[in-house]
Amino acid sequence: MSAVDIRQSSPYFRVKRGVLTLFISTHANDSIHSVKLKVLAALEEYCGEESAFKELTEKHIRLLAEQATAPTSTNSGSSSSSFRLLEPDNLTIKDSELVDDQILYFTIQRADGAWEEPFVADYDADTQDMDVVVS
Repeated sequence: MSAVDIRQSSPYFRVKRGVLTLFISTHANDSIHSVKLKVLAALEEYCGEESAFKELTEKHIRLLAEQATAPTSTNSGSSSSSFRLLEPDNLTIKDSELVDDQILYFTIQRADGAWEEPFVADYDADTQDMDVVVS
């Protein structure tokens, strides 16, 4: 009997937007569409029916994966991030080359039809200059 690596067959993702992080459990054969539905269900459960998210459908959200870019002379040797749109909706997690415990981002289509840019609060930026006093 061969062992099944649960982290490959049932990956979970941290899906982020702003200060919100959702933990989404999936299966390797789940489609991107299915993951979007799980994000919507988590938003409804977490935020309630009175939230600003209640009118959203899977057509109003995009899932993105971060991909690091190599350092260049224009960014002074530091690496930066760009995002890869996870599409089409029938693409499976396995075929999209996502890995267990990967951070994904979701963005929402605005009323004017444009898509918002990915944004996640950077808590480290606010805490680097903090003085810690131990008495």
